[in-house]
Amino acid sequence: MFMQAALPPFDHPIDAMYAIHEALRAEAAYAETLVRNLPVGDACEEFQQAFVRWAIALEYHAVTEDRYMTADVDRPVARTNEEEHQHLTVLLGDLQAFLPTLAAEGITARSRRHLLGKVVELRVAQDDHLEEEEERILPVLREYRSQAQQQEIAQHLLVDQASQNPGWVLAWLAPYITAEEHQRLTALTAQHATLPA
Repeated sequence: MFMQAALPPFDHPIDAMYAIHEALRAEAAYAETLVRNLPVGDACEEFQQAFVRWAIALEYHAVTEDRYMTADVDRPVARTNEEEHQHLTVLLGDLQAFLPTLAAEGITARSRRHLLGKVVELRVAQDDHLEEEEERILPVLREYRSQAQQQEIAQHLLVDQASQNPGWVLAWLAPYITAEEHQRLTALTAQHATLPA
């Protein structure tokens, strides 16, 4: 179902972000492929499941970044990053609001086009945002955050302490990364647990 892309080496703890970004890109590509192949009359259950998985991961990632990664970064690029997250949330909400109509009526040629437009719009906005983040935010974090601070950010991104299943992010990432990359991410979260408060 998903292809594993080779990730850059984790030279810094914050580089764990690349794994999350690649998984989000793969989720978006998969959702788009599902929509393109939806037959007329389909209730689009498989797409809805894929969308929910993508939406939960994207929203968690954005909210966590805003809270733990950019909140105290005093640079315009951090505020731009947060604004892009807000835009992604709006697009997610727009797409989510459209889904009950599809479930009730089934897919028509017209509704498939509209759904595809919404998915492509969200995918392009997400991918542009992730690229911007990799080019502008990650270098700032590598330069101005200590290894311990980067590990703490990675911990929040990879482990959802507010969830009944805190390891869901690592489990969600598993299909998109190699076993070695999964071990490195798991080790990174374990390393954080041993850092002084």
